[in-house]
Amino acid sequence: MARSAYAAGERAGRVAGGCDVAASAPESIDRELARALSRRRRRILRSHGPAAGIEALQLARDYLRRLREQVVEARRAGTSIAGISIENCLTPDERATDFETFFHARNVASIEARGLLAEAA
Repeated sequence: MARSAYAAGERAGRVAGGCDVAASAPESIDRELARALSRRRRRILRSHGPAAGIEALQLARDYLRRLREQVVEARRAGTSIAGISIENCLTPDERATDFETFFHARNVASIEARGLLAEAA
C-alpha cells in the first residue's frame, strides 16, 4: 500500500475499498483474498481503477488484519471503534486515498452496526 501503489492507483481494489465490510464479513473477505493469492496470478482486474499487481491482495489482507487488531484493542479498552483511523490500519509508509478513506469509514460503521468481530471483545 505504499504511496506508489495503494494511494497512487496501482493498488488492488484499494485496501479498504477492496475490503467492503458492508457487503460481507471480514473473515469471508480474508478467506477469498487468500484464495485469490493462492492462484499465483501476476495481475488482478479491479472494479474501480486500473489493473494491479498481485501484491494488492496481500495489502488488502494486511489492512483487514490491522483493522481487526484495532477493533480488538478498542473493545478491550472499552472505547468506541468509531475513532479507528485508516492510518492505524496501514503501514507507516502507506497513505490512504480519499476512496480508501471513504471505504474505511464505511467498514468501521458496518462493523459497529452489524456487531461484526464481536468475539474480539
